[in-house]
Parts: sequence; C-alpha cells; structure tokens
Amino acid sequence: MKETIVSILQYIWQKRKINLWSFVVSILILIVVVFFVLEKKYTADVTILPQTSDIFSQLGGGVSALSGLFGLEMGSGSFKSQEMYQEILHSRTLQKRLLDTEFEVNVEGKKQKMTLLKFLDINSDSPRELMGKAFKKLEEDVIYTNISSESNILQLKVTLKDPFLAAEVANRMVQYLKEIVKDRLENDYITQMNYLQTRINTVSDSLKIVEQDLQRFLEQTRDLNKPENVVQEMRLKRLITEKSTIYAELKKQQEIMVLMNVTNLYPVKVLDKAMVPYKKSRPRRALLLIFFGLLIVMAQFLVNGLIVRLKDLKTQVFPAKSKTQHLPNKV
Repeated sequence: MKETIVSILQYIWQKRKINLWSFVVSILILIVVVFFVLEKKYTADVTILPQTSDIFSQLGGGVSALSGLFGLEMGSGSFKSQEMYQEILHSRTLQKRLLDTEFEVNVEGKKQKMTLLKFLDINSDSPRELMGKAFKKLEEDVIYTNISSESNILQLKVTLKDPFLAAEVANRMVQYLKEIVKDRLENDYITQMNYLQTRINTVSDSLKIVEQDLQRFLEQTRDLNKPENVVQEMRLKRLITEKSTIYAELKKQQEIMVLMNVTNLYPVKVLDKAMVPYKKSRPRRALLLIFFGLLIVMAQFLVNGLIVRLKDLKTQVFPAKSKTQHLPNKV
C-alpha cells in the first residue's frame, strides 16, 4: 500500500506540469461557475414569540374540572402552540394560498405582478404535477422553520433570488398564519359559547323547577317536623344547592370565555417582521470553492493512480516488451 502511494506521488511529480495546468484550469472553471453562473439567493426571516400562560391555567381546578365533566375543551392552548404554528406554516392549505398570491416582482429591471407559482418557474406537463413540484420546492428550497429549544421562539426563513420578494413572502405567510389561527379560535369560541349557553339555560330551568317544588312543598306541608317531611325538605334544598353551584360555575366560565376571546384577537405575536435582506445567503462561495477544490485534488490523485495502475498491469502482461523499450539502442 505504501509503495503504491509512493509510486503515484512520483508519477504526479513527473507529470507535474500537466497536473498543475489541469488543476489551474479546473479551479478557473469552478470560479466562473460559482461567481457568475450560480444564482444569488437571499433569506428573509421572521421571529414569532411563544404564547404566554393561558388564562384557564391560572384559575385553579374548579372551572376546568366542570368543563371536563361536561365534555367541554377549555380554551385553545394546544392550537396556539409553537409546534402547531410550525405545522400550519408547512401545511398545504397555507402554501396553496401562498402560491396563488400575486406579488410585485422585479423582472429584468421592470416591476411585474405575478403569482409565486409563476415566479418559481417550474416546468410540468400537468397542473397536478405542477402543484406537486411547487410544494416540494417550497419545502426543500424556499421555506425553513425552527423552534429554539431554549427560548421556544419560532423562526421562519424564506429564501428566494429576489430579496424584496423573500421579505414580502415571509410577512405574507405570517399574515395567513394569523388568519388561519384566528378563524379556528373564533369557531371554537362560538361552539363553546353556544354549548355553555345551552347548559346554562338547561340548568336554570332545572333550578327553577326544583325551587318551585320546594315552594309547593313548604306551602302544602303542615307539619314540617315529621321525619319524612324533614328528609324531603333536605333533599329539595340539596338539589337547589347542587344546581345553584353548577349554574354559578357555568356563568363564571362564560365570563372567562368572553375575556379569553379578547386575547384570541391577536393570537400570533411577532417579535421581528421580515426585512429586505441586503446580503446573499446562497451560494456560500468560500465553502463551495474549498469543497470542490478538494474534490479536484482527489480526482487528480485518483486519475494519476489509475494511470500508474494501468502501467503496472501492462508491465505484468507484457514484461518482455516493456524490457525492450528500456534497452539502449545499438549503434
């Protein structure tokens, strides 16, 4: 193994002019491609703050336990989590709307309005294939999200060859995220309020009936000290207490839902909006030059090694012929 490497290095030194010229030409071609052929891309980013503690989590177990008893889901805390926001940003619903949105784009020095789908310039034979490729390009090349494990801050990054469009697309994504979350929270609010109002009406009617039963019992009973009458009175009063407690808790929960709806008006809290980037993010020219420069060196070493190996095989197959080639010519 060591002898083989030594022989390859000796051959590279013998052919150093050819190797040097091939290396220089390869590097020049690489420089032209990296600096003049590869498209510049710019990244705009948005920072989304995590949600604060839900109001229901600070109220103790009374209201939450009661809602659980009735099968009612309190609040929408899980829907307002950073993980849920991240999933929505990568959802087909949001991305389809984004692809169909018209933006003002700079094309060869002229401003034109076109959809993001048209700007991506995807070749396809059918609309179905076109959308599939567009979703794939968004996920692989355009949209990137990350949630910090320390601060729980969600960061959205959009990378495009137009810096102004990258910032506009990032901000539009946050706008669509807000609308989707707000619509969902409003629907949940209406559903929960309707359920609460129905329960309040039902409990209120039951309470009135029990109160009327107690009133009739007291009016019609002459001797309230009889054991059976005492038990009946206690039973009716206990029912009134139970239904009154449930009614009070439901009304309390209804008021809390009203307060909670105020916080749902602005569910997505943005710390930093996307600004127009002034520095390109891709391609990273220095890394590309180093990486492909090393590949060129390795390729040259392999090619020279292959030549040395072929010469060795030729010597083994035709030993006599190779010896005659090295004999001096007779005068």
